[in-house]
Amino acid sequence: MKQLFSLLLTCQIWILVAQQDSVYHTENVLITGQYQPTDIRNALHQAKIIGASEIQRRGAVTVGDVLAQESNIRIQNDPILGTSMSLNGLSGRNIKFLINGVPMVGRQNGNIDLSQLNVFNIQRIEIIEGPMAIMYGSDAIAGVVNIITKQHSLKKWQTDLQARMETRAAQVGSASLSFQPNAKNTIRIGGGYNTFAGWAGNDTSRDWLWNPKKQGNAQASWTFQTPKNIKINVTADGMSEQVSNLGEVRRPQFKPYSFDENYLTRRIHTSASLDLPINNKHFVSVVLGTDNYFRRKDSYRTDLTTNEQVLQAAEVDTSVFDMKMLRAVYAWQLIPSFNLQTGINLQFDSGKGKRFADSTHSNVRRMEDYAFFLTGKWAISSRLSTEIGLRTAYNTKFDIPIIPSLHAKYTFPKQNASLKASYSSGFRSPDFKELYFQFVDFNHNIIGNQALTPEKAHTFQAGYDKTSSFKNSSLTWGGRLFFNDIQDKIELYEYLLGASGEKIPVTDTSTLLYSYFNIDHYQTLGTTLNTKWKNAWLTLGLNSTTTGYLTPNYETYKVARYTWAIDFQGELSVQIPKLLTNISTYHHWNDKQVSYYYEKVNGEDLLAQRIIRGYLSTDVIISQSFWKQRMNLSVGARNLFNVQQVAVVGSSARQSHLSDSQINIGPGRSFWGALDLHF
Repeated sequence: MKQLFSLLLTCQIWILVAQQDSVYHTENVLITGQYQPTDIRNALHQAKIIGASEIQRRGAVTVGDVLAQESNIRIQNDPILGTSMSLNGLSGRNIKFLINGVPMVGRQNGNIDLSQLNVFNIQRIEIIEGPMAIMYGSDAIAGVVNIITKQHSLKKWQTDLQARMETRAAQVGSASLSFQPNAKNTIRIGGGYNTFAGWAGNDTSRDWLWNPKKQGNAQASWTFQTPKNIKINVTADGMSEQVSNLGEVRRPQFKPYSFDENYLTRRIHTSASLDLPINNKHFVSVVLGTDNYFRRKDSYRTDLTTNEQVLQAAEVDTSVFDMKMLRAVYAWQLIPSFNLQTGINLQFDSGKGKRFADSTHSNVRRMEDYAFFLTGKWAISSRLSTEIGLRTAYNTKFDIPIIPSLHAKYTFPKQNASLKASYSSGFRSPDFKELYFQFVDFNHNIIGNQALTPEKAHTFQAGYDKTSSFKNSSLTWGGRLFFNDIQDKIELYEYLLGASGEKIPVTDTSTLLYSYFNIDHYQTLGTTLNTKWKNAWLTLGLNSTTTGYLTPNYETYKVARYTWAIDFQGELSVQIPKLLTNISTYHHWNDKQVSYYYEKVNGEDLLAQRIIRGYLSTDVIISQSFWKQRMNLSVGARNLFNVQQVAVVGSSARQSHLSDSQINIGPGRSFWGALDLHF
């Protein structure tokens, strides 16, 4: 099978889910998980599309910036690990991240760092809310985020330039060039950089709240398309990042020194596609891609008198993750009301690092997955459509469960409304860290657990959407219910060693030995409400998400079964078409988050509560186009209310106390200006 994969790679038989020209000119066409490009209003899945114009209007630099103002999405920032997100109340480890349909690897603490994904080359971001394990396998319990890069051009030659400056010592620049030598071929190249000098807040030490960062990005693509929509596309994306973490000053009165760290990250992501419509009833599509992720931590002893640095070789830590995959799909229309889709999904993963090694194995770990899936879509009537799916797989490490799914949609034509409902099963395979990680030093003793099994999930969703059109405006509103039930959830616990050497999880905090175990049962449930009113000059949106999180052992400790958080997201945009002016404000209220953990008091296990206070995030952007829209000038304010940190409050059954601890939200308020040129 590996020889077949190599042959396919060499021959560049790269095929992706159908992407016709209309995809690049219409921002309401959904690609992810569809039989063919589909108007999002006709899709059976709960989905969102964020197009290039909306990305620009938000003044975003990274994918994290784009998603920060989306409803039902929470963004978390870490000075070292970067930006992560949650969806449907589930963390990023339960979200599948794709670039042009190819999965991304290299998760830190289970999350893909969204701050490493620059938007300069992104055409659109598609979000499927709810499990997509049928098509994409592991990790797709909460949903899928598919980033589709720019590949086409409307002109024979097109150049795009951007320069941006921020008051918080950040600079962004990018350039791209598209060339169409003839009607069938498009070649595109581009690159960008993003620098941040760091931010200390009120801290006068060297260990700043937000670390200095330098990023570089590059992309190249070639697209070939015939009048019959036979299309080949090859794309390569590269990213490099360096984060500096300066340590505190030691022995300040005599020959001061510090221990400093540099984190170097590189990602090379490739995909290529061949879309082959045989006729109006048969279609073949395949995607073949690779993702290589490299991360190294270098530790130095820095002499603060001479600035001389000495590498601490024993502290150098390198991790490399590599993924190769092939997805081949054949779809055909058996009768006008019934479509069938069948396909295979092959994925080969490897991880390498000194913390993955043990006495009997090398430091390279491998995992292979061979899957087959089948879906059938039946238009029972002009109003009712259903889709049934099934996925089965063989994995070299685990027994993968059979995954079923059922989607249904009922349309109310006269009301321009639709009702969607779905059930789907999903799973998440343990990652290399959870299986093999070994981190033992003076402060840590974390050992992976090779006896782990995949998490299993059941998800139910139902939603209603309606659009009312008036003379010069439209009102779109709707709501959705969701419920996620995850069994055998993997979490980090302390443990004791049994008589035969087996690990036994405990809540006793005296062992200080940690490993991963399949012992948790977890649920989230909630509702989302969305409203948007729009006319030629005004867009007004208001969304809310109410999410409940299951409390562990709520019956034993006699506490509420769920803790709740209510988030609000609002948008107000004013367009002045005659002046080509746009003024937008985005607001996101992040409600407090309540979680529980175990602690031992006087030898007794107690349930302790941890509360992260809520906060409001607000951005304002003003943009003005000139020179027949070849030039765009934007200015804006990010984090307008200067939220830097929020307090963490803790309590237990025996006592309550306020904690002095804080968590970082962002590096303060900043103002920025950007100039974009298109010609």
